[in-house]
Amino acid sequence: MKKTTLTIIFVASIWVMIMASIAVVAPKAVRAAVATLIRDQDNTARHPWAAECLITSASPQGSCAYSLYAGNEYVVQNVTLQVPPGSSFSAVTFSAFCTSAGVLNTFLAATIPAAGTASNATAYQTFPVTAYCDPQGASSSGGVQAAVGLSGASPSLGNPAQVWLSGYYVTLP
Repeated sequence: MKKTTLTIIFVASIWVMIMASIAVVAPKAVRAAVATLIRDQDNTARHPWAAECLITSASPQGSCAYSLYAGNEYVVQNVTLQVPPGSSFSAVTFSAFCTSAGVLNTFLAATIPAAGTASNATAYQTFPVTAYCDPQGASSSGGVQAAVGLSGASPSLGNPAQVWLSGYYVTLP
């Protein structure tokens, strides 16, 4: 009788341990599954994207371009322009364009006054924007383009101007 009682107690204790393990693990598994479902709904397949292009000549105008890949829609959220010291200008006219549905559209136009002296001028500005760009139906120049115009007496670009773009892209169906 003792052996049977010990066997029943042993089996019952194993059963209790299994049930306790399920009670502890199951809520975590459910929470993980729910978190995955919620994350997939909130994150609509956005992929971070950044680009840089250099404007090496701007006397008085220059431009640069960054090609975009077909099959994606790009959302530009920030544009930064830096004209390094060593340039000669009084103001910078800056424009950014992108191709959307085969048409080149301007999404940013600004004038930035020079900092420093006229012969050692510099400029730095970040612009928060929202521009939807896609190369669908675009020619070979489809993408994002930036243009810089320098004004002042004898404007010249001493060092390359840098344009940084950032945002995200989604793959189109």
